[in-house]
Amino acid sequence: MVIRALVTGAGGFIGSALAEELLARGYAVRAMTHRPHALPSGVESAAGDLTDPDSLRGVADDCTWVFNCAGYAHATDSDAGRHRAVNFQGVANLAKEARRAGVRTFVQFSSVKAQTPAADDAYGQAKLAAERALAASGLERIAILRPALVYGPGCKGNLARMFEAVRLRRLPPLPRVHNRRSLIDLRDLISVALLAAQDTPLGTSVYTVTDGRAYSTRDIQDEMYLALGRAPPRWGLPAWGLTALAAVSRRARGSVERLLGDAWYDSEPTVQRLGFRPRYQLSDGLRAMLRENQ
Repeated sequence: MVIRALVTGAGGFIGSALAEELLARGYAVRAMTHRPHALPSGVESAAGDLTDPDSLRGVADDCTWVFNCAGYAHATDSDAGRHRAVNFQGVANLAKEARRAGVRTFVQFSSVKAQTPAADDAYGQAKLAAERALAASGLERIAILRPALVYGPGCKGNLARMFEAVRLRRLPPLPRVHNRRSLIDLRDLISVALLAAQDTPLGTSVYTVTDGRAYSTRDIQDEMYLALGRAPPRWGLPAWGLTALAAVSRRARGSVERLLGDAWYDSEPTVQRLGFRPRYQLSDGLRAMLRENQ
């Protein structure tokens, strides 16, 4: 019997890679996306909107697994209503349909931002509320993945913008402040998702997903230089200069905090519970991103 998996958000960065990997491993894939024309050959398309419960009727029928990669990722305070509608209520709607359809395992792509007290913005709060709704949904097996910053071909966001700025020589060498940040290669995240679908026990399990390393922001920039075939500069901007800029510029404050602050998470319990061992390093992912854009 072929296992069928429903992948929501299958046109996105994570969902598209997951759908392709499931196909490659011989699983049947049903995909829910706003971009059905972008689905690979062999994927069954399903229409549905997380915010419209009626539209979800039947999307999970005959599915053993549901992978919810759909979500609203724009993290601004003004988006609180949209975060709640999609990232919380939409997940609750999908969970209800998955339970009706008799789905064996529900894999939710959440975020490290759902960790309390880290859930201090609309995005993190909605993700945490969704996790709690899933735990109360009555589904048999729930695997909640909390990935750190995910990188790889097709990624967007701060790391991709930083890489482009380094490539164009528009970002000067950053200070060596020895902050600690967590990352995860997209391919390793997909591996964790499949392990969780196969091995998650009854009830709700939460898995923090990182590659196990602690990167300073300057470490990340140095890896970018190396991926581009350049030697990392020996000098760097003084940390006090950036701190002073943040003190006088409200607009710059958030960027400086991201550059100099910590965002490290312990994924060792995930390693122990799922037997997960990261296969990829940041250098691997950066070179893959570079190849995609050449």
